Amino acid sequence: MLPALLAVTVPTFGLLGIGWLWRHLDPRSDGAVHALSRYAFVVALPALIFTSVFRLHGTGPGLARADAMYLLALVAGHIAVGIIAFTLRPLSRRTDVRALAPTLLMFGSTAYFGIPYATYAFGAEGTGLAAIGAVALVIVALAVGLGTLTLHASRKQRTASWHQLFELPFLWVVLLALGLPTVGVAMLPVPLMNALDAVAASAAPVALIALGAFARDLSLTRVPWRWAVPLGIGKVLLPAGASYIALSLLGISGVPLAVGTALGATPLAITAFTLAEEYGVGRELVTGTMAVSLITTLFALTAITALWLGTGVFG
Repeated sequence: MLPALLAVTVPTFGLLGIGWLWRHLDPRSDGAVHALSRYAFVVALPALIFTSVFRLHGTGPGLARADAMYLLALVAGHIAVGIIAFTLRPLSRRTDVRALAPTLLMFGSTAYFGIPYATYAFGAEGTGLAAIGAVALVIVALAVGLGTLTLHASRKQRTASWHQLFELPFLWVVLLALGLPTVGVAMLPVPLMNALDAVAASAAPVALIALGAFARDLSLTRVPWRWAVPLGIGKVLLPAGASYIALSLLGISGVPLAVGTALGATPLAITAFTLAEEYGVGRELVTGTMAVSLITTLFALTAITALWLGTGVFG
């Protein structure tokens, strides 16, 4: 089992480490890191998501019932975490905790981290499931996070946030991949698919390297560790546990159960940092939570991989 475990964890966390080391050795690489991250966000990951979803669902219009149930359970688990976070906000007198708690516990790096991990761990089926799951979770987490933020803070720019829901390239490529069969397009020209596959092949390494480079730039001074530590650990364990329970209750097992659980166990998304910047609240809290969640994810995804390979926990 050890070789199989290393085959998943070493590429995932090794590429993250390469990004961190690159940024550490070349502190003037700001432009290159930004360009790499934009390429992953706008080009590579959308290509990977489109090809994966189209191949899995190109035989008929819309989502299969099994996939719809998978998404329902995944979203329900994360919403349950969001409700808990929203309900417990009054326990803190800190404005940043009250404003950001649901975001910090719900908003995982499902695209940059979850999709590459699912690709290495579960192959093409895992990539497709992670793709549609990531898009659904990003939309839900962003909507809930923005709703909570507006209760406690104001945007620095009038049009800073809500339009992000409609600017997500992941959303549009999934809709395109699901919509093409509806109009009778079950297959694309081979040269086009080959070109998309070539771009998609770069998505996992580029996304993880960019994420590692971003992590290197995190400033851990003035972090309120009293809150950042439990929130960082909670960000990984709570959505993973809630997803596992919700998926199991609907009778979902095998690869979908493992992928859904893994998506919940991803670290805090970079978008949370962007939101904190836009609303001018909790930047230090987000930084600390992200750092703790990255470390927690290392252990959580290693455990999920080991359970998948060596036990029947996922059916």
